[in-house]
Amino acid sequence: MIEWSGIEFSADALAVRSRVDRQGRTTFEGKIGYRGPLAVPGWPRVLFDLTQHEPAIDEPVLRRVLHPYPDELPVDSLVQTYSMEELIAEKVRALVERTRPRDLYDVVCVLGVAVRVCAC
Repeated sequence: MIEWSGIEFSADALAVRSRVDRQGRTTFEGKIGYRGPLAVPGWPRVLFDLTQHEPAIDEPVLRRVLHPYPDELPVDSLVQTYSMEELIAEKVRALVERTRPRDLYDVVCVLGVAVRVCAC
């Protein structure tokens, strides 16, 4: 709820469209607008890509959901995620395929997390 997180989503600022990737397969990309506690003008967007054609090579890992809000999640709430190695491989693949600055940013951030996790 907006009262807890300070984030508001708008159905009017949601868009999903199908597209064809370089291999001729249908994927989906979307964006959802939000307003957050920093009061940035307009509706900043979160972009997402959905595909069913990329096989996960490594086994999924169960991780706890990070949830810093006062509402309670069920005890032991876990979700399946990529392993750290799979996540790094996916981010590097995206960087090589798209060469967008955000992909380089993702690789640097994920590698920073991996170093902190492995150093424990």
